[in-house]
Amino acid sequence: MVLKPLAWTGKLCHGPNQGNRVTFASPRDQVPGWTGTIEPEEAIRTVIPAYLGAHGPATPETFDAWLTRNAHRKTVVRGWFASLGEELTKVEVDGAACYMRAKDVDALASAGPSEEVRLLAGFDQYVLGPGTSDTRVLRAERRKAVSRTSGWITPVVVHRGGSPGCGRSPTGPWTCSCSPRIPRCRRTRWRPRSGTWRCATGVRTRCRYG
Repeated sequence: MVLKPLAWTGKLCHGPNQGNRVTFASPRDQVPGWTGTIEPEEAIRTVIPAYLGAHGPATPETFDAWLTRNAHRKTVVRGWFASLGEELTKVEVDGAACYMRAKDVDALASAGPSEEVRLLAGFDQYVLGPGTSDTRVLRAERRKAVSRTSGWITPVVVHRGGSPGCGRSPTGPWTCSCSPRIPRCRRTRWRPRSGTWRCATGVRTRCRYG
């Protein structure tokens, strides 16, 4: 895999798509004001708070799994978190010590549970941020159905914060049958009266409980 080393050293990034084909380019041509890569100790002051703002609370190990698939020593990553001082705060989630941004604590404490049902596109960051091994997002027995061969991440349905097989209704777990194929559209919403998903494109699919 030559692409990852080139990306890590600042020589390669994604370029404009050409239809359904991915292209790559030099950051000098795609990022205004590009001056090259910076030292990790400088970068983490931006990257860690940004990650926790989207996916926190999280552990240092979860962050490093997202960043480099746990390529760093645990002591190094924990040192990065400690260096941010009062910008971060520790909380406990299901018995695990996690970090979150201090400025988000009040908002999290006042947030209530959601009953929304959402259809997420393939490779959605809601799944990739914490990782497919996080059983709070994706049950272990469903991981192979979502994290497929060749790195493919399947579109998923989310209910009460969990992906396929995690949601439950008063009568039991929900299952989905799709016909025609569900489009990858963030404007897809669940219509409880008709028991269907409705996308802005007009395509529907039926979801049932049990």
